[in-house]
Amino acid sequence: MKRIVSFVALLTFLLLCGCSLQTGGMPSDFTAILHAGGSKDGLTYLNATEPFYEYYAAGYRYFEYDLMLSSDGRIIGAHEDVYFSAAELRALGYEQFKELRLPGGYTPVNEEWLIEMVMSYPDVKIVVDAKMPTLSEDAAVLCRIEELGRLYGIDLS
Repeated sequence: MKRIVSFVALLTFLLLCGCSLQTGGMPSDFTAILHAGGSKDGLTYLNATEPFYEYYAAGYRYFEYDLMLSSDGRIIGAHEDVYFSAAELRALGYEQFKELRLPGGYTPVNEEWLIEMVMSYPDVKIVVDAKMPTLSEDAAVLCRIEELGRLYGIDLS
């Protein structure tokens, strides 16, 4: 019975949110976090640069990105095993990764783009989902982000 009540409550919440979005707005106390940077042209889990600008212009300020480290220790954005295998992505050097294109020709987020975006749009908040195979490697992603914050004077709070 509890599962049915929970399901009905969740369904009601989603329907209300969907209705408010279709009528041109979100509830004033609602904060949307765009998973994987938001979808584009029906494609999800993109972690691409292009959707950011459209969603930012529409008023979104919270973006979640799936991040991992390239073979040379730089931040790259990708959801494991969606468009490329996680092992393949982690084996790439940073410069090789920057040459990849997602379906639709979209550009995966990378360290340089993230730094530029955060510095150019200080009202944006980034939620990080580290996508490494072990907890210690996930921590390495966060350490790299912290290092970049110090290097570029970015407030990571």
